[in-house]
Amino acid sequence: MIIVELKGGLGNQFFQYAFAKHASLKLQTPFSFYSSTKNDLSLANKSLGCKNFSFANKNQMKNTLGYQSIDRLRKLIIANNFLSKIMLKKNIFLEHNFNGFSNFNNLDNLFFIGHWQNYDYLKPIKNEINNSFILNCKITDESLLSKNLVSIHFRGGDYLTKKNSKIYYQLGDEYYLNAINYIKNKISNPKFVIFSDDFESMPNSLRN
Repeated sequence: MIIVELKGGLGNQFFQYAFAKHASLKLQTPFSFYSSTKNDLSLANKSLGCKNFSFANKNQMKNTLGYQSIDRLRKLIIANNFLSKIMLKKNIFLEHNFNGFSNFNNLDNLFFIGHWQNYDYLKPIKNEINNSFILNCKITDESLLSKNLVSIHFRGGDYLTKKNSKIYYQLGDEYYLNAINYIKNKISNPKFVIFSDDFESMPNSLRN
């Protein structure tokens, strides 16, 4: 079995699922997930209709890694690059030290830590990934079934904190106006649908 740590928001978790599926098919061994916090389990919510989605229990963790919990060790591994290289011998892999599957001596008892946001893991199994997730709700607004539907996403919330504002670039009115005009020149009568976690902080171009 291989175990992939599940963390972050829903988008991060989709990438981690894709990596786990890719690794499982590549190594021909089952996969499962591990999460240190309940907040990271949103992808396992049954309302998303996930198929074959399972989390490793304490016995599986112990059988796979020799530990029932990896929380403390995980923090040390991430903080210490030297220790992370040592842990490769114990089949614990960090994303930045991972060099692919070609040199694996042991195809079982593997633990992966990272975000794995690489389309190369998703592309070969795109159809399988699409079939792994279904919506349990029906779209009742017929206008949302339009072929000319265009989605716009604005992320505010934690991106606007003092700490994250130094890391993540915030797009302003000019960007969204240019993007909207570009789409209008490419698509006839587009219908724009806006997704956001922070409607109050949206640029005026999206409010109007």
